[in-house]
Amino acid sequence: MNFGPGHTLDTSDPGDDVALRFLYQHCYAAINAIRLLTKATDVEEIICENHEDILVKHYNGDFIAIQVKSRATDQDHFKANENTIVSALCRFCALDKKFPNTFASFEIVTNHSFWINIEDQRNLPWLLREAQTRQSLKGLKTEHPLRQLTEKLCSTSNCNTSEVFSTLKKILLNGHGTDIASIRHNVRDALAECPGIGNLPFSCVCRIAESLIGLARDASTRLLSGPITDLYAAGTHFSEVSVDQRLEGKRIRKVQVTNIIDDLKNRHLTFENLDISHLLVADDFPSTLRTMVEKMARGGVEALRVLDMEDLVHSLEALLLRWTNQYGHEEATSRYRNVLRIVQSEAVEAQVIAEKTGAPYGSKMYSDLRRRLNDRCNEDPDQIYRCRPEHLMGAAGVLTEKCKTWWSPQFTPVGDKR
Repeated sequence: MNFGPGHTLDTSDPGDDVALRFLYQHCYAAINAIRLLTKATDVEEIICENHEDILVKHYNGDFIAIQVKSRATDQDHFKANENTIVSALCRFCALDKKFPNTFASFEIVTNHSFWINIEDQRNLPWLLREAQTRQSLKGLKTEHPLRQLTEKLCSTSNCNTSEVFSTLKKILLNGHGTDIASIRHNVRDALAECPGIGNLPFSCVCRIAESLIGLARDASTRLLSGPITDLYAAGTHFSEVSVDQRLEGKRIRKVQVTNIIDDLKNRHLTFENLDISHLLVADDFPSTLRTMVEKMARGGVEALRVLDMEDLVHSLEALLLRWTNQYGHEEATSRYRNVLRIVQSEAVEAQVIAEKTGAPYGSKMYSDLRRRLNDRCNEDPDQIYRCRPEHLMGAAGVLTEKCKTWWSPQFTPVGDKR
């Protein structure tokens, strides 16, 4: 066995952990950039790594400042009195003072969550609620945690009491309580909700998501964005122009997002290789259905259908649990296996017909299978124990994960490679 450095995992090197935290921030910025496509949004642009991790600018000129804090889910919850949080609050206070009447709100975002066990100096959600329900600190005793937090921030942010209290009233918390890596999955989910994108093949949506994450990563660095000729044009100041170009490089506008989407939408029409296994990392799936997603994506199934299939599988799992509670383990297992056999038979027929149209045929197969299973529910409900169509489609997802059902010519999924 080879015990060299290339075959031994260094668990003491925090470099990969740091990279993962930056990935979380870039993905969160990408999700906010996707909001630029929403018709109901009033977001004008996203600005990365300028004053704060992310600035969201609205058309009315207001800003939202966002600090992203990531932490492994097996570590402790964020507390109001720890240095990381105190530093974040100080930055918000200083920024609010520097640019008065500019920020509509400030947000601390984390993949983890905030400590809420007791209403004391550690409980940040409670402290902020206390601030938001009061007009001032008047009447609060010296030992009250909110007064103590305010005074501590005053001493470290160069702001007075009223300035700090005003900022605290505008701070929002967003704790997702999920693993850091699953944020990439959330970028794809957010994209699929945009008009016209959910109907694209899942493989195309994955490529768009990765490109938008790359856009956010570039905007988070100090890259110049503009022609070199402007930097050396006669009569201009190099430092001033370079500052303008650095700021421009930090901005994400709607046109940039739509250009990426339009380019990849057009290119996907000519993609012959739908293998996106390099874009599907096991850690970024909150479920255990990575193989199912990879197989449906290879078949060209639309993003909304792939994402919906995850929910349908969980719907079937809930039904199995209900059967177990009602009829016992043996009867529930018998019903479950019979349903799988019926769905597998219909899936085989749907695949045989769909593959005659040429690859990728996953979308056609999905439509035909859905129709067949709907017919089963209507024509012979007792044979399938009065399952609903979504339960049967969930069974198709289970069969796909188990490599009993295919949406494309067979291949070796990444999870099965040794």
